[in-house]
Amino acid sequence: MLMKINFFGDVYFSKNEFSVADSLIELLKSADRNIINLEAPIVTHMDNPREKVGAILRHDVSVIENIKKISATDICVANNHYFDFGVNAALNSSKILEDNGFSVHGMFGDSYQEIISADEQIRLAVFNVAESEYGVKTDNSLGFTSITDPNLFSSIANALKNNFIVVFIIHAGLENVLSPLRSWSSIYKTLIDFGVTAIIAHHPHVPQRYERYKNGVIFYSLGNFIFQGHGIHKYNNIGQIVSFEFTTSAFEFKVHYVLNENNQVKLYSKANELDYMLNHKIDKFYSVTRGDYNRYRQLDYKRLFSSLIQKSPFRHMPYFKTRSKREFDFHLHNLRFETHRFVQLEYLEDMLK
Repeated sequence: MLMKINFFGDVYFSKNEFSVADSLIELLKSADRNIINLEAPIVTHMDNPREKVGAILRHDVSVIENIKKISATDICVANNHYFDFGVNAALNSSKILEDNGFSVHGMFGDSYQEIISADEQIRLAVFNVAESEYGVKTDNSLGFTSITDPNLFSSIANALKNNFIVVFIIHAGLENVLSPLRSWSSIYKTLIDFGVTAIIAHHPHVPQRYERYKNGVIFYSLGNFIFQGHGIHKYNNIGQIVSFEFTTSAFEFKVHYVLNENNQVKLYSKANELDYMLNHKIDKFYSVTRGDYNRYRQLDYKRLFSSLIQKSPFRHMPYFKTRSKREFDFHLHNLRFETHRFVQLEYLEDMLK
């Protein structure tokens, strides 16, 4: 017996207009499980957004119908947007998802969730974590588990001891860049060395290469399955679906490239050319922080207006912080956020060669 699981990249809906091509529907319905990364919570009350660097995203409850259209069964929520409206909003969102029959991964804690075949012979342990962006669990607040959590390796060891196949889903990487950072490659290979079978990464919003490594496989970025935002990269509308077939002792996989064109997701006709390019392209990515830093120092009038409508107390609004306080926010974000730290380290290392 085998178990078939499809893994998707980032999913975010800003509108209800959306459809799936017939050829893709067949692929989705043939799987035992379809696992997506939901990039924003379902917000049912006018909750105030949390103070953070970067965009704030939300869904309303109508997103449930769109999630059902893609035959999703499992929702990963360990990402940098699911806690944009705080812990209570995230809890409420997860309850809505579970009440509609979805399994939610990555909400709290470092333990894994089990996916077991009908005959109980194939047993997967699914970990869902992210790098240390907004929403990460701290000593003072609940949240998702960071890739740097000291308890993570003991949880993986426990799953391996109990004869689970370990699948590690992580929201991490440099956005809008087609090449993975060396630092992430090293971390993912260490996880494979430790016993993890598959690394499934998303967050860059574009697809990146994948590779077999020893007894496992690493997908550095699945890109966007559908992300109805304002894309800035020519490949923001292209993603990967990875179809795994697991047995008790082995696995096989196939990569399908998908294109979101006019809010219809379909199989991408130039998949072979893109796959070749991703495996041969090296991006230069060292200017990651300068533009973001300058933009963040300015007032965000759109978010200011939104907060005024929601009648937030002015003292809680990040838009009325002193400029130096906003700069502290940004620098803390850059130090805590592994990808931004890795970019700066790799740049300095290359300059010293």
